[in-house]
Amino acid sequence: MFRLVAFFRGKALWLMICSLILISLSSIFDISQPVLLMWIVSAVHVISHHVVIPIELFGNEIFKLSADNAWWFFTINCILMGVIAVFSLFFGLIGFFAGSKSSLLFAQNLRNSAYKKILTYSFAELDKITNTSLITRLTNDTNQVQNSMKMIITMLIRSPIMVIGGLLVAFALQPLMGSLIICIVSLMIIVTSIIAYKCRFLYKQAQKSIDDSSNEMRENALGMRIIKTFNLQNRQSQHFNFFNRKLRDTCVKAEFWTAPIMFIIQFSLNIGIVLLLLLGGQIILNEHNLKIVTFIYGVVQIMIMVLSSSVMGIMVLALTIRTVASAKRINEIFDTECSIIDCEKPVNFNSLDYDIEFKNVTFSYTNKNTKECALSNINLKIKTGETIGIIGPTGSGKTTLINLISRLYDVTSGEVMINNVNVKKIALSELRKNISVALQEQIIFSGDIANNLKYGKSDATDDEMIEACKYSCAWDFINKLPNKLYSRVEQRGKNFSGGQKQRICLARSLIKKPRILIFDDSTSALDLLTEKKFQSNLDKFFKNITKIIVSQKISSVKNANKIIVMDNGKIIESGSHSSLMKASGFYSMIAKSQLGIN
Repeated sequence: MFRLVAFFRGKALWLMICSLILISLSSIFDISQPVLLMWIVSAVHVISHHVVIPIELFGNEIFKLSADNAWWFFTINCILMGVIAVFSLFFGLIGFFAGSKSSLLFAQNLRNSAYKKILTYSFAELDKITNTSLITRLTNDTNQVQNSMKMIITMLIRSPIMVIGGLLVAFALQPLMGSLIICIVSLMIIVTSIIAYKCRFLYKQAQKSIDDSSNEMRENALGMRIIKTFNLQNRQSQHFNFFNRKLRDTCVKAEFWTAPIMFIIQFSLNIGIVLLLLLGGQIILNEHNLKIVTFIYGVVQIMIMVLSSSVMGIMVLALTIRTVASAKRINEIFDTECSIIDCEKPVNFNSLDYDIEFKNVTFSYTNKNTKECALSNINLKIKTGETIGIIGPTGSGKTTLINLISRLYDVTSGEVMINNVNVKKIALSELRKNISVALQEQIIFSGDIANNLKYGKSDATDDEMIEACKYSCAWDFINKLPNKLYSRVEQRGKNFSGGQKQRICLARSLIKKPRILIFDDSTSALDLLTEKKFQSNLDKFFKNITKIIVSQKISSVKNANKIIVMDNGKIIESGSHSSLMKASGFYSMIAKSQLGIN
């Protein structure tokens, strides 16, 4: 958790320092109040009983308090108490607000840095840490750490000052009493530490359960139409309740250990006062020179202040230990290194030719040489300007193959070459600048259509966006919208049909006019006429660009220069549509089934 302190920087750091100084001053002022109160009561005792009382500090007599000087001594101490109370309140409030704002800026820095780190992840890292878990870490876990940091700044610094300062004053008034207070505080700390150590594992499990519950909730929210269509409300409710009960049971176990802390501390406080009174009474009987006002209004007040501050500090420590689980989960984000990194000395890659070659490529998602490889010994050459179709059953490795070209994953063994240069030796920015991928999942972002198109090219003009929309056949429906390119897009594009979202995604891929275009089953939601028109536009306006079309439909790939047929991570057939039909193999069987050929 201490690693995260580094995110107190800039304004957050200065506010934290100011908060610590102001709260420290407020605490020091508060420590003096019991002593001043004791002296005020001593002055009242002198005035009412006409006696002489020596004022002592650290065992030394400062002066004798008598009826002659009691009134001015009483007045000065009353004024001091009032002034100190005002300063303590002022410094405490300003310090608290500064600490709160500092913790908020800290959380902002932490979230920004964590988000930037996540953006560097390759697909391999995103497979390890789920999207829901990342969201939980950036929200719930960060909030836990923020609250803990606020308590540490505003409370934990106050507690040691109050405890240490109070003990010094207690020792100054009566060393034996100070020793008793130290014993009670030490016992409280030991008991609380044991409980907190036991709870830290339970809170780690609780955060994992929050991940599971959030993931279930997210899936149900996104799949609500499916749930209602199949009338699965009761089943999904029971399924969610299972994760919810698991979270509840884990939290109950943790609370079983943490709930007694307050009662143990209160018991220790009450027992301490009883012991203090018993010990004080014995001292008064044996040492007649000890004044009752010193004992009652001095040591007892100091003890209550010290033990109360100890309670505050222990509770903050308990919260901090609970937060350790969240801090570790956040640190995992920063500790997870991207498996795909730029070459230290990338090749100056500027070529007109973008020939692609797979040389003995094998890939496994576990990145180990296992028998269950997603791709096995792939050898493939794609010439610049060719249109390549890739077809095969679900799970055959089609998407995995194309993901290796733009280094969304890195090969386990073998090489992926572009113009005889290994893609690992090309700067990622240069590589991906010249490759455009339309993925299977049709994701468009809330905002407007233009904003989504500019993900493909940030400085795109309206004319360029319209041109790309015409290529993807999206302009047919966008032109009918009231605000055209600037029409609103709701979250996840709920106000558009599947085919409309797909055409916007295709336009986003086409707008930067890359050297390599990859379509991963990205025309599945298009009707046959629209798909045919889109393919015609590709052939007409993107002649010299390499096009790789992954599809389950024969109609999408049959006009390609070369068709690759995959199964179980291997290329089992390749050739043109006519040659593969003559071969009467796997492709021919699929084509006859889809095209209705006997």
